[in-house]
Amino acid sequence: MALLRTPDGSLHVVWHQDPPGSDVGTSLIHTVIAPTGKVGPAQTIVSGWAGIGDATIARSADGHLLLFAPATRSTSGLDPLQSIEQWTSPDDGATWTLSPAPIAMDGGFADPLGGFLGPDGATPFVAWGTSDGLMVHRGTDDTLPNANLQSAAGFSCCGIDPGVALDGATGNVVVAWYAIVAQGNAVYARTIDPSTGQPIGTTMQMPGTIGTNTPNQNVGLTGVPGQPGVWAVYTGGGVLATKILVWKVGGTAATTIAATRAGGFRTPAISVTPDGRLWVAWSANGRIWAARSNRARTRWGAVTSIPVRRGTQTVYNLATNAQTGVLDLLAAFSPSSTGGVQTWHSQIDPGLTVTARPQRAAVHPGGSVILSVTVSDAGAGVPGATVIVAGHRGHTSARGTLTIKLGPFARATTLHIAAAKRGYGSATAAARVRVG
Repeated sequence: MALLRTPDGSLHVVWHQDPPGSDVGTSLIHTVIAPTGKVGPAQTIVSGWAGIGDATIARSADGHLLLFAPATRSTSGLDPLQSIEQWTSPDDGATWTLSPAPIAMDGGFADPLGGFLGPDGATPFVAWGTSDGLMVHRGTDDTLPNANLQSAAGFSCCGIDPGVALDGATGNVVVAWYAIVAQGNAVYARTIDPSTGQPIGTTMQMPGTIGTNTPNQNVGLTGVPGQPGVWAVYTGGGVLATKILVWKVGGTAATTIAATRAGGFRTPAISVTPDGRLWVAWSANGRIWAARSNRARTRWGAVTSIPVRRGTQTVYNLATNAQTGVLDLLAAFSPSSTGGVQTWHSQIDPGLTVTARPQRAAVHPGGSVILSVTVSDAGAGVPGATVIVAGHRGHTSARGTLTIKLGPFARATTLHIAAAKRGYGSATAAARVRVG
């Protein structure tokens, strides 16, 4: 599914739907979600097509919504609309107009499509995988050749699931994709010259992704408006998918956001907030998990989670879009009772980290402990958080700290600490007092 937030705060969602009945064809659907999470009515953009894949949506510099999708209107050789198609809306999605000809060729049944607008805010860069390679096309002239990133890297088949993003400082376009190749199945990235649409530099391998699984959705990739760099998210730890990794494209190492021996991490996605923070999210064990960075994108806050919709059997795809204080999530899932695939929307708050000093204290019988509690978000103290410990309640200072004198203690005690603040998920910690 394709997500775009417009300046009024509305989140535009576009997805394709195959209604029951093989003769009905595929539809392209659009809806708008308010910043509060209220979902608006569904609007059919087109219906009855032979096939439509996952689309990508952008807002041009003149304010028009641009929708790109791998699509085939019919299987007739007389129908020219059988590749990468474009729809345009001048009125925030109220009406859509189909371009009279494809904007790029040889991708009509590809899925999914990655895309982004170049630094001019008007020229699209779209990427898709086929049996011939990983294709990138610049602009809307279908007579221009596609760049093949698999061939440019010296790879054979196959490249799939591309993500496309813009470096906010250089204006270069970056494409990341999953390659199934003799050089090692992994995530790879390449920079695209925005003026020519051709690859430049070298093909880079995302650290820690050798031997991992395909994401079965676009590789999570984002830039930060006005700032240098592009970031990718992916699973690591081989086929067990035991890690969630974030990589600044071109860096020598990836950052581990979460890890578990059991593995099973799926559908990693990434998005950027208006103030430059990064959010990553993924699914595992019947929940959607997420973490948010600081504004410098150098530290990460606590991992938080919400349960998936009741009765969900499998999460197939996950798409995210970040507001300043909350992350919007859209997941495609299979209900255990009815089967098929449905789409579910929710929002998740950032997590808090609670630390206590000392974590272990030894006192004489009847002694007291001075406990210092810090509540933080990605390394920064959170002021005004409510802290409850051993029946005492207080609020953190401007630096995110609270000092409490507790006792007297007659026996060993575990102090359970809870912290909460509006706009964050709650968090807990513990400290141990030994008496002797």
